[in-house]
Amino acid sequence: MKDMKLHESIINIRCALQRRGIKKTGRNKFTNSSYFELSDFLPTLNELMLEYGVNDVVDFDGDRATLTLIKGEEKQQYGMPFFNFPTPLNNNGQPLMQPIQYLGAQDTYYKRYLYMNAFGITDGDVIDTVDNKELVLPAKITQKQVEELRELEGFINLTPVERKRFFAFAGASRLEDISSDRYEGVKDALVKKGHKIKKEAE
Repeated sequence: MKDMKLHESIINIRCALQRRGIKKTGRNKFTNSSYFELSDFLPTLNELMLEYGVNDVVDFDGDRATLTLIKGEEKQQYGMPFFNFPTPLNNNGQPLMQPIQYLGAQDTYYKRYLYMNAFGITDGDVIDTVDNKELVLPAKITQKQVEELRELEGFINLTPVERKRFFAFAGASRLEDISSDRYEGVKDALVKKGHKIKKEAE
């Protein structure tokens, strides 16, 4: 098994994981559906990766979250846009959890989808684990804020692929539809993108 190429090991791990019959323990009360928690499949994945000699490294760098699978000199990387969302609020405008707790929840959220993508784990359409009945839908950003974002160099210079990722990350199809609670994070990401462009141009 440890003599296999990395891509062969990944395929075998996927098949072995399917045969294990992993059960979903996560439950979304709002959608009345089940989903895989990271803890549902990661222990089994760890055993299988050990068996096949595959190492894994998760990294959060700027606006990307990546999972790198390594075997010997071979590497396979899986990535997705990373966005540090503000802590969600309840009906009273109070945080549903401490910021450090939400940071840990986001870390788990991204890891979950990176591993699911790498090892072909399907989970239906459920995305969020927070009880949506407790959330307050924030207002959209103002027209002034829309113009501020539109004029940032980081937005102006987005490639078509980057633009698609940006709006997926912002949770909107256009600037006008971005919610106010995501404004600061979205703006910060674009500012960092602009700084990166300037640095590369020097």
